[in-house]
Amino acid sequence: MTEILWEDRYAVGHESIDAQHRRLFVQLAEAAKLFTGRLAKGDARGAATIDHLLRELRDHFRFENEIMRTRGYPQADSHRQYHAQMLTAYETATERLLAGADGSAHFADFLKQWYYHHTSGADINLGKWLSLNP
Repeated sequence: MTEILWEDRYAVGHESIDAQHRRLFVQLAEAAKLFTGRLAKGDARGAATIDHLLRELRDHFRFENEIMRTRGYPQADSHRQYHAQMLTAYETATERLLAGADGSAHFADFLKQWYYHHTSGADINLGKWLSLNP
């Protein structure tokens, strides 16, 4: 699995979004270690890590959705759809892992969406729009 590291090229220029992304990258790296294999039955710490990341992702997406709503972002609908797709991919990976199955393919799908559609694409566009429309 690809190493998960924050890079400045992911910065969108919005202080709160960038801070949340940096924190999420750290949590994603921790979760990725769990998704490389199967979660041991009764691994409460692993399950808590995975669940915590899900809560953080939901909070982050709600935060971005609220910014887009209040600021009238014209691409908000498609951006919200990316959020929903990513949550579905992460939730599917989590369900599989917690059931003792291999969730790595679904987690890899989530990461692909996170890197290519979200932080490197949709969020960069959102950041540019927010800086031009304060």
